[in-house]
Amino acid sequence: MTSLTALRLLLQGYLNYDWPDEYDDPRMAVDDLRSEPALARVLSDDVEHVIANANGESQLRRVVVDELGSGYLPEADDWTYLQWLKEVVRRVEDRLKG
Repeated sequence: MTSLTALRLLLQGYLNYDWPDEYDDPRMAVDDLRSEPALARVLSDDVEHVIANANGESQLRRVVVDELGSGYLPEADDWTYLQWLKEVVRRVEDRLKG
């Protein structure tokens, strides 16, 4: 099993329970992770692993919030966990391309 290093860092480090003290919105936290290319490159694999091994939205939420410790709840911004994770990957990959 993968250690989910990049996703764990994003959720526990950048989007921890105090993230609103540091960022105006969660995209800013994702943008900070994008500035670390080694982690950004691994994030896609981490997210793919989580999505492939989750059985639906409730399990994605459990992994993201309960197991990986995210302080950000995508449903607060009308995202499903699946939509949000895919958007995080897209945002990070766009930065790597440009």
